Amino acid sequence: MSAARKDHKVLFTPGPTEVAPEILREMARPVIGHRGAEMQEVIRDLVPRLRLLFGTRAGDIFLTACSATGLWEAALRNCVARRALVPVCGAFSERFYEVALACGLEADPLHVEWGKAVPPQAVADMLATGRYDAVALVHNETATGVTNPLSEIAEVVRRQGDVALLVDAVSSLGGIPVECVVRFGDPAKEILRDAEAFGADLIALSTKTSSSLSRAVLGSVAEQVFRKAAPAVVLYRTAREGAG
Repeated sequence: MSAARKDHKVLFTPGPTEVAPEILREMARPVIGHRGAEMQEVIRDLVPRLRLLFGTRAGDIFLTACSATGLWEAALRNCVARRALVPVCGAFSERFYEVALACGLEADPLHVEWGKAVPPQAVADMLATGRYDAVALVHNETATGVTNPLSEIAEVVRRQGDVALLVDAVSSLGGIPVECVVRFGDPAKEILRDAEAFGADLIALSTKTSSSLSRAVLGSVAEQVFRKAAPAVVLYRTAREGAG
C-alpha cells in the first residue's frame, strides 16, 4: 500500500467510508460500455460471488446504478399493496418510513427508543392486526450502531404467511452475518433451507458497506416480490439469455 498523502484525512465515519488505495486505482481506470461484452464478463464473474455474500443459492441478483435509497423506493413500490410496517429506531429507519410516505403508500412507524433494538414481540403484536403485507427493516441502524435481531424478526414475519420482509443491509452485509430466504409460489408452503432460513424477501445494499464493493447497488429478490410487483419491473438477463 502506498504512503498516504499528507493532506489525506482518514475517515472513521459510518459513511462515507475509507477506501483502500487499490480500489481507488481500479476506479480510476477508463469506463467500459455497460452493454458490451466486457461488462457481461464482469457480471458473470460477480453474480456467483454475490450469491455467497447474500447467502442465497436460488435468488436473483440485480445490479443497479442507484443508491440504496433508490432500492428502498423500488422495494416499497413493488412489494407493498396494502400497508407497510416500518420499525423506526434511528435516522436511517426513520428515513425508510419517510420514503414510504413519499411514495404515497400507507405505512405505520413502530417507534423504538434510539440506541435500542427493535423488539421482535412488538413487531409480532403489530402484525397480528392483519393490516400489513410488508415490514421494512433496517438491519443495522447506522445512526446509533444498533443491530436489530433480523433472525427473530424474520421468524415473526414468516409466521404471518404472505408478508414480505424488506431488509436494508447497507451497513451490515459483508461485515456481520446476514442471511436471507427466497420464496417460490405460496410463501406459506416452503422456505428454502440452510442459508435461506431467515425469511427475508428482499435485501438492499449500497457501496457504503464494510465490504468495499463497487458502486453498484445489489439486491436479492424472492419470487414473492415478482408476484406483488407492478408491471414496470426491470430484470437483469444473463448473457446466455441476452443482455438488454
